[in-house]
Amino acid sequence: MFTTSSFTAPSAHRSSVLTQPLDQGSSQHRRAVRSKQPDCITFSRRSPILSGRPRDRAAARSRGLCLRGGARSPPSIHPFRAKASDPAWGVADVSAEPRGTAPPSRNGESCGYDAGRPGGPAAGVIGVRGVGRQGRPEGGVEACTRIRVPVDSSFQSPACAPAEAAGRTRETPFPLSLLETYMSIPAFPDNSVDADFGGDILTLDEFFDDSLFRLLKDNRGWTEEYLDEINDATHEELQNVGLMVEELRRMQKAGEQIVVVPDFDMDGVTSGVIAWAGLSELGFDVQLHVPDYRRGHDITPETIQDVRIQFPHAAAIITTDAGINSHAGLAEARKLGLHTLVTDHHVELAPGCNADIAVNPARIGETYAHPGICGAHVIHQVLTAYAGRYAQHKVTAIGLLRLFAGIGTVSDVMPLLYENRRMVRDAISIARLLYVPIPPDDVREYNVEDSILMILLRNHDHSPEFVGAFEGFALLMQAFREHRRPMLDANGDPILDWRGQPRLTPGKLLTSAELTEDFFGFQLAPAFNAVRRIEGDMADAFGVFTAATAEEKYAHATALLDGNEQRKELSAQYLRRLWAEVDGNDHVAQPLQAYGVYFTDAPVGMLGLLAASVTSSTGRPTVVARRPADPSGPVSGSARSPQWFPVISTLTPLGYTAIGHEHACGVHAADRNELLRLAVDMRDAAEALNRRAVASGELEHANQADLILGPTPDAHAGLVSVDALKDLADDIRALAPFGHGFERPVIELIVDLTKCGISTLGASDQHLRLVLPIGLKVLWWNAAHHLLVLRSLAKSNIPGGSLLRLRVTLGTSKFRGEESVQAVVDRAVGNGIE
Repeated sequence: MFTTSSFTAPSAHRSSVLTQPLDQGSSQHRRAVRSKQPDCITFSRRSPILSGRPRDRAAARSRGLCLRGGARSPPSIHPFRAKASDPAWGVADVSAEPRGTAPPSRNGESCGYDAGRPGGPAAGVIGVRGVGRQGRPEGGVEACTRIRVPVDSSFQSPACAPAEAAGRTRETPFPLSLLETYMSIPAFPDNSVDADFGGDILTLDEFFDDSLFRLLKDNRGWTEEYLDEINDATHEELQNVGLMVEELRRMQKAGEQIVVVPDFDMDGVTSGVIAWAGLSELGFDVQLHVPDYRRGHDITPETIQDVRIQFPHAAAIITTDAGINSHAGLAEARKLGLHTLVTDHHVELAPGCNADIAVNPARIGETYAHPGICGAHVIHQVLTAYAGRYAQHKVTAIGLLRLFAGIGTVSDVMPLLYENRRMVRDAISIARLLYVPIPPDDVREYNVEDSILMILLRNHDHSPEFVGAFEGFALLMQAFREHRRPMLDANGDPILDWRGQPRLTPGKLLTSAELTEDFFGFQLAPAFNAVRRIEGDMADAFGVFTAATAEEKYAHATALLDGNEQRKELSAQYLRRLWAEVDGNDHVAQPLQAYGVYFTDAPVGMLGLLAASVTSSTGRPTVVARRPADPSGPVSGSARSPQWFPVISTLTPLGYTAIGHEHACGVHAADRNELLRLAVDMRDAAEALNRRAVASGELEHANQADLILGPTPDAHAGLVSVDALKDLADDIRALAPFGHGFERPVIELIVDLTKCGISTLGASDQHLRLVLPIGLKVLWWNAAHHLLVLRSLAKSNIPGGSLLRLRVTLGTSKFRGEESVQAVVDRAVGNGIE
């Protein structure tokens, strides 16, 4: 049994250390600061405790904590901070007893336990329990322990005396991670009063916690108040939701048919599925129109005419992720006798929407507090409100559609703040319920019907369309898992195995742990958005969720993944061609490159992809437009920009057309002359913003890493141990999801190549692996061409010449049941290495 026996508080500061109990619900309770004196212990609800093990020794030294213990004595921790000689600070002794043994006694008093709670008389007690990650006991420790806080400051620990007398004092790591306190330390007038444990879990904070995560939070400015605020998912109702709900209720009672008219990107697909499956689940006569991306994002009169022909009995349309500025299309719908309901999230332009009812957080006059929600989120709010008022028995079912709203949130790059964070977390959780956890080497056949959620859906009363949408997503995950393609070498040729057969890449989603916001944003959304980029068939995108049979759904999913591979090849070709024209100073092909405007022959669907890639390389706002056949004709393109440059807010006041999102929108010019003026104005505005950012220091600050680890003076901490880095990786992951508005922390490792093992790995030795002295493996994908450079740097005689700065993403991996931390290189900083 791990037991904590005593902590000596300075009598002169008794009231400072032994403070009053927490006031439930107060800000003090949430923050749990328990001291009026700057040198006293404080507590915090959220902050993790150091995980112990070897790195605690170094962390403790940085805060003035002396860790020592004898060969036969328990480890002890002496909290003296900068006042090592101040006798007022006492000693906390920790004794580690084998399981099954009774806790030791102190001064004749037994350290009793009562139903998992500390018990027995004490002057002041902190309830603690030995727990590891995910609530499991750590290191074989179980049950609860106690910290006795005698009021008499003359109390000294006898536990350390034998070791010190024998001259065998040594430093011993103090397992701070085992202390997770239940409540504060009450103030007691004498030694006879017992502590009052309220059961609220707190963790030792500023005094003990010098973890890397604490440093990271301080550097990012992540205060407890801020983290609490951005994770608050409460929100008011969007304007006109009530009106739309009542109109939908009228239509349902009248048996009128309603047609869902969605956009064609990932948010359009997910919002369309929510409307189609959700309205069906709520008992509506509902149909789905598959959009034509060649007509653009607006709902055009031609689209409305197609809807009327396809669904002659329709009484209304409801748009999703589109329609707010589609004046001509909505007018055509009204002309053809269709009621028009618009759900959208794009910026409404004057004079405003002409639909019968429109719900949009970006409408003129809307007061919704957090307007950065996606189209799928908007329609989900409408259906949630309907279920809450008229179909209470379907509230839970409609809640499951958050899966698609969360995907739309990530794919449309919405800020991951407030209600969006809850939406994405819920989406990940629901997705994992549709996953079948079969190990990759298991011979059993993957069957989506074995997933928890499919079992539940099949055994309850749901509409076929509703169940089919979730079946489609489950089959989509199966397709990702089973989709394998030939591995290629640096020249693009297939890599063969010993039998002469092409080696195949492993599939995605081999474990449920891969189902994260990154999967939504970097795997799932690109596969759906690839359809228009390669001029494919949108029936594949919607058919995954709407096809009649599982076989058809799986076939559509496979077609999407094949199309995405084609998209990767084509986009790489067009991007290489664009950069070749730029690097060759081809002013005929790229006459506006100096202003951040580029031309291409790529399909319209690829313009945004190319613009995003150019922006990523140049760091400035970019427009990529189709090269017009007629120099005097209109020009359209896609704009992308860094977060510091709002495209729409900058260009529209100057009279230009920019529609979409601030940092990802479409632009249109009447001819090349107007495009030239737009390019000049965009460049001038960007340079003005950049000058202000440089002068204020914001730009330099934005380029700094959030946490630098290594041996240089600018490092926030050293590379102490893999345990410390694993804790950091786990703590970072606990704050997920990351994305726009709440970016993943930038971690920079400074490694001394003279002390690293450097090797290649991969089927064709295309990757690099660095093994640091502490045992951390650093993986650098497709970077084997840097091998000779790194080995040369490792032999450098220049002071500091062997140091390499790497921006990395920390993560964990499992091998044979053992979990370990690893770092994946995002990019190198300096040394001329890209």
